[in-house]
Amino acid sequence: MHGGKAVRAWLEANTERIELHLMPGYSSELNPDEPLNADLKRNVNASRTHNVDRLAHET
Repeated sequence: MHGGKAVRAWLEANTERIELHLMPGYSSELNPDEPLNADLKRNVNASRTHNVDRLAHET
């Protein structure tokens, strides 16, 4: 959440138009892409492919 003065002022002026849902700053366990990203980093990046065909195969 952006906490600048301008944002807070806008939120106060528009409370009837917007509903805030506070969320944690970072929750990797709630992001379904995180396991895929971790797998790609561990396996594809580790192999250091040198051509497009090998990269496609590793991915």
